[in-house]
Amino acid sequence: MVAISGLASAATLACNAGSGYSAATLNTQGFSCELGDKIFSNFNFSAPTVSDAGGACVSFTGPLTTPYTAAYNMQVSGLTGGTITSNFTLSYTVTVDTALAPLNYIKAFNSGINDSSTGTPGQSYNSAVLSGGAVCTATTSDVSNVSTNTPCNGLNAGSINVVDSFTFTRGNGINSVSNTFQEAVGSTTPEPTSFILMGAGLGLVGLLRRRSVRS
Repeated sequence: MVAISGLASAATLACNAGSGYSAATLNTQGFSCELGDKIFSNFNFSAPTVSDAGGACVSFTGPLTTPYTAAYNMQVSGLTGGTITSNFTLSYTVTVDTALAPLNYIKAFNSGINDSSTGTPGQSYNSAVLSGGAVCTATTSDVSNVSTNTPCNGLNAGSINVVDSFTFTRGNGINSVSNTFQEAVGSTTPEPTSFILMGAGLGLVGLLRRRSVRS
């Protein structure tokens, strides 16, 4: 068990919070990183076209200390401020590090689009398909600067596989596409043997009390 909150588990690289990772880095075999109690791994990123030479990147933000229940965010954007102007896909796995947070689980997932097309009728869509610990599809769209989304709520997952499929149809470009994870802390439930022992103990107390009254 890791003794200090916010440190990545042994053999897992700590994510550079807020800094971007290129497709080449993410697609390196075996690449993974950890932010707070979230381990991100198994990347496959077909990077989109970006309006400047900086290219596309993926960045992570979220709480670094217990109870890790504020939102975690994975974001695709331009590394140096450029906008996304083409389709892309991104798949990865997010897992709760039980060494840091043994009772935590992912309770909700949402996808978002930040459209840069101010005054221009932009249009884009993203579909995030979840599998593994949760099966759900979260969708979001931005049409003429009007956003709509359908989140995945009521989850109870320790690990989720995510496949983002983004479609850019028209407009000046997209500032970013994001995935947001909301976490909760579960409660411990006594095992059946615990209930049996508790019942036996209460029965013994009752028997001793009756004997005491008779004497």
